[in-house]
Amino acid sequence: HAPILHMPCFATLEPKQLCDVFDAESDAVELINSETQGGLRYNSDPSCGIFALLAECLGRNIQLASYDNETGKKARDTNKAVLQLLSHRHAFSPTFQKFCRTPDFLEPLAQALCLVHDEKLQQMQTPAFGGAPQSTDEQGDDAQMLEKRKRPSDSGESDDFVAWPDAKAKGAPRRRGSLREANVGETPTERFVGKDSEGAEGSGIGMVQLLHLVLSHAVFNGPFAAPLVSALFRSFPIHASPDQVEAFHLVLIEHCRTVVEDALQRGEPIAIANCIGVSSVLLDRLMAGFFTSEPVFEAVHIAMLTLNSLTASGTYASRTLANVDQNLLVADSAHVARLTCLTALQRSRPMGAYDTGDDDLKLAVLTKMGERMRQLLLVPSNLLGGGQVSQVTMRNKGGYPTPPPNSRFFPLWQSASLSRCCPPSFQCTYPDLTSIDEPDRAFVVALMADIHSMLIDKRRDIREEAVVVVVSLLQRRRGIMSELLITDIRGEHRMETVDLMNRGGFGALLVAHEATTITEKDSSGNAQKYGSFFEWLERNQGQVAAVFHGIHVQASRVAIPTN
Repeated sequence: HAPILHMPCFATLEPKQLCDVFDAESDAVELINSETQGGLRYNSDPSCGIFALLAECLGRNIQLASYDNETGKKARDTNKAVLQLLSHRHAFSPTFQKFCRTPDFLEPLAQALCLVHDEKLQQMQTPAFGGAPQSTDEQGDDAQMLEKRKRPSDSGESDDFVAWPDAKAKGAPRRRGSLREANVGETPTERFVGKDSEGAEGSGIGMVQLLHLVLSHAVFNGPFAAPLVSALFRSFPIHASPDQVEAFHLVLIEHCRTVVEDALQRGEPIAIANCIGVSSVLLDRLMAGFFTSEPVFEAVHIAMLTLNSLTASGTYASRTLANVDQNLLVADSAHVARLTCLTALQRSRPMGAYDTGDDDLKLAVLTKMGERMRQLLLVPSNLLGGGQVSQVTMRNKGGYPTPPPNSRFFPLWQSASLSRCCPPSFQCTYPDLTSIDEPDRAFVVALMADIHSMLIDKRRDIREEAVVVVVSLLQRRRGIMSELLITDIRGEHRMETVDLMNRGGFGALLVAHEATTITEKDSSGNAQKYGSFFEWLERNQGQVAAVFHGIHVQASRVAIPTN
């Protein structure tokens, strides 16, 4: 706090002047009170801290920065100087880096970013961008228009009447925030604060860059990045609107993706473990139900990107990690990716009477799963051998290997999952890999319980992608699939064995797929390749539905709560 005492002496705030003053005094040992010296370190309210006051000033300056006058220029210059100071201190001060991981920093930063979003919306709604506020007469005209809208019409009916949704109406509205409605022309940051060319120092781009610095430092420079990212997702103000939260989450996910991509290309093993931890945070928030379709699919993309980087030959991550490190992290990465895909498929389904679901999200997730099914099915039992495991790990429930606390692998293992490095008071929404017996079987059962509705979907591309997923499961987990597709069903007078595998269409589907794959190298013949299977499926709807009902019952007992 010592350098702040110099602020009244400055006529203007210059970036270099601020950095010099804070560099000279901020980390001076004699000016830093510790708890043993009677300092004031205690659990404080983040809204009452010095950074909360600073963040509020930055937010107010952002509102003033849109005006093309002396006040607007001063607000822009002040914010530019302060944000350059914060970035400079984060780069050179370990004390400030530690402070940036606390709620006293994270919550005010998130609240200020939500104010940025409000200001951007107001600028979009203002006819003359950067113009002066409305005059009293203009405000009066708006009030008259609003009052006129509220007044009943001549027919005695209010103009504000909203008809009850008609389930039979053609062209029913799509789900709000569906994948098809996503704005692919602009990044979430550009939507949030505008582009660099728009004079963005005063409109929030500096605060987003500071957010990126905090995320990047947490991932690259030490273990346990997941709790910080999780805290950011929950740091929006209590009075924030759904639009504010959604916009803030999208910006946060965008920068999580950028940092993860960077870490997978040049990070140390602990940074790669933190990438899996970031994916587990996205899974935790996804299961909590905060996301629309765009961030849901981004969570799937980040999880699958991380898994592919750890398993594909020749990638930086696979070359950097030693065998045991790689196998431990791959097991966790595959677990997070499996749960993320299953939850995303659940979110794509209709959630109520007037919700149509999101077929584009469903198709995109199915496509990702079909491309990476081999990696998704990787589990500890087929990653780690007994001799190798016994030297560096301890076996847990389900055969999952856990490194001893005194081993060098333990921080990697902890950092790879939010559930292992979060405070005891925090309750994760997803099950840890250590709590699931036979994780690959649990995944296959949960996926097959959902796949039935997709095999009979009205869209042909969804049906065909679902078949690709089923074929991949048949090829890689034939034993588990046989257990599911061969079952006893109670008939009118006795139990009957229904075999959809050897005497049904699923076994024939696998044979036909392998036969046609030999002669066809492209996927243009999918309709002809799978035509006989869909005909069989239509003829045997009753038996197929009965078998999949049993699969649903099994899935309800599996420790993978995705709904």
